[in-house]
Amino acid sequence: MTRSNARTWSRPWGSATRSWSSIGKWLRDIGTGEFGKSLLRGDSVTQFVLRRGPITLEIAVLATLLSWMVGFPVGIISALRPNTRMDYASRFFSILFVAIPGFWLASWRSLP
Repeated sequence: MTRSNARTWSRPWGSATRSWSSIGKWLRDIGTGEFGKSLLRGDSVTQFVLRRGPITLEIAVLATLLSWMVGFPVGIISALRPNTRMDYASRFFSILFVAIPGFWLASWRSLP
């Protein structure tokens, strides 16, 4: 990419010049909740976050509660009966589910 192409591309996004004033404007915008426009959709990122934020928070809270509801009993059983089959099985599945990324688990779950 030539310098003129880079300047032409970066000008609409406000990155043609990097100065302390542009960094200060960026920090002020972030502090006031103005995250700019989406590169893909062109709409406001702030509106997107406000629209999708509550469902994301709900999923995070439910996932945390579910992990506590499963994790505490499994940990107590493993502590009360160390080195038994139940302890080995609970450790195996705990390590397995921690090691598998969430999107793989979700993809596997959505298969017919």
